[in-house]
Amino acid sequence: MAVFPPASSRRTPQMSWELLFQITDLLRVLGAPGNTVNNKKITLGKIRVISYLFANMDQPPMLKDIAEVFGLTPGAVSQTIDSLVEDGIVRRVQSTEDRRAIHISLTKQGVALKRRHDNYFTDYMDHFFRNIDEKKQQIFLEVLEQMVETLQPDAEQEALAGEQPESDPDA
Repeated sequence: MAVFPPASSRRTPQMSWELLFQITDLLRVLGAPGNTVNNKKITLGKIRVISYLFANMDQPPMLKDIAEVFGLTPGAVSQTIDSLVEDGIVRRVQSTEDRRAIHISLTKQGVALKRRHDNYFTDYMDHFFRNIDEKKQQIFLEVLEQMVETLQPDAEQEALAGEQPESDPDA
């Protein structure tokens, strides 16, 4: 098992990135045991796509819609979708209005995977918070919300400016 260096004993807000990286690394090692299909691990990028499809089950998006949401090229998203189709998690469905349009939707196996993933992380967060008093839990959640509120406009501005670098959807 990987050994992670302890976070600095002298903590400052500027050094909080060390703790965030350490938490990210630990969560990657722990992983979600239900996040495998055909003995292959489902990556975070794939889980994000599955979550997006789950949230849009009533109106399945097209590949270009998914690419736009994640700020990726259709080609990059197509590779992820191909892999998920191969694993039986998603399917391509021809539009009834426009035969050229192909919508992406979850299969029953994809819905089950999403629910397993959600249940695992809900249970894990219960485990995570069990030894933290309720007041500190609320403070933690407020800080996370403030971080999102601070970062969201910057991320939206980057996306609108088209300066967001192309990234691997499976990263």
